[in-house]
Amino acid sequence: MSLGVVSQAATYLGIGLANLVNLLNPEMIVIGGGLSKMGELLLEPARQVVRERAFPLLSRAVRILPAQLGDDAGVFGAAVFAWQQTTH
Repeated sequence: MSLGVVSQAATYLGIGLANLVNLLNPEMIVIGGGLSKMGELLLEPARQVVRERAFPLLSRAVRILPAQLGDDAGVFGAAVFAWQQTTH
């Protein structure tokens, strides 16, 4: 994949994340799926776009991280949900 395509994807991702930060003021955004597999090559430029476009106070507070569970995140989420349903 060319670096130009990655750069453009990081810019668009950063714009979307900046909008989320401005609207929802999250403490953390976790990027999963195929995007997380690109790691810092994609995430660091996206973070830079967030710092440039989101409200300064909010952009300094949010952490943007890759998912740690990888492709198994959905399975773990479903298991936790099912477990919670049986305990309520």
